[in-house]
Amino acid sequence: MRCLRSVPDVPARIYVDSGSTDGSQDFARSLGFTVLDLELGQGQEFTAARARNLGLAAIADSHPEVRFVHTADGDCELTPGWVQQARETLAADETLAVVFGRRREKYPTRNIYHVACEIEWDVPAGEARSCGGDALFRLAALQSVNGYNPRLIAGEEPDLCLRLRQNGWRIWANGRDMTLHDVDIGSMRQSWRRAMRAGHATAELAALHGRQGDPGWHRFLLSIFFWTGVMALAALLLLGAAAFQSAVFLALGLAVVALLAVQVVRTSGQARRKGFGQGTALKWGLLLFVFKIAQVQGVLIYWARRLTSSRRTLIEYK
Repeated sequence: MRCLRSVPDVPARIYVDSGSTDGSQDFARSLGFTVLDLELGQGQEFTAARARNLGLAAIADSHPEVRFVHTADGDCELTPGWVQQARETLAADETLAVVFGRRREKYPTRNIYHVACEIEWDVPAGEARSCGGDALFRLAALQSVNGYNPRLIAGEEPDLCLRLRQNGWRIWANGRDMTLHDVDIGSMRQSWRRAMRAGHATAELAALHGRQGDPGWHRFLLSIFFWTGVMALAALLLLGAAAFQSAVFLALGLAVVALLAVQVVRTSGQARRKGFGQGTALKWGLLLFVFKIAQVQGVLIYWARRLTSSRRTLIEYK
């Protein structure tokens, strides 16, 4: 509900509801929002892609004069003044399809999982390859690529932005504060499932677009499989050393562990450069490596579902 309160008074405000039971619909109506229900058909899920397409179609039908549309996830609050700043940027350059800014965690130091998200949202200002769920879009650009892919259960923005770029549009990050986000993760299980979802989404995007896809997706997949393999090798060597009392296995296992430790320290430098202490930075670096296993799990789930033609269900973490 904080998200709804943060939306400025613009010509059209639409809230797409996906089966909520907390009174959100009545609250949205009390603020003057048009409320739409996202219906479930056979084999469908409550996905962000479907919800946004429904909202975009409603705006185009009821307010044909609207040129720009802002999307926002329900766990975010818009920063005062942001929409006007983004509108000015988008209006000044007809080549831009999207303008987005800095999403910040509302409680960035609550735990290491919140730290990870705060760092993840820190996208450098300038031209970008993709945006997140909060952004100001040029409606004509969205319509030129037929909006979001309704079949995707995650990764809808990278897919959309790829298609926009393929059609000559540009994605822009202006570096200004845009939204406050509350990831509200308090356990390893929740964060693990979030990482699984990232792996699943990237695998689906890579399979969907093939060689025409973003090279970063393929690098991501190669990286998580490589480092998961290195971690598995370290575990096998140390188990072998214990089982066979082998000094050779022990030395090799410790060497691989040392390689992993060096990579964790190198990775943690990113968090230190963003102002986090050394202890927090090291925990974050270690967490990223552990989550590579979860991401591989997500990739394997995607391929298992695809090969068996199983129904693709959401990987939820809240």
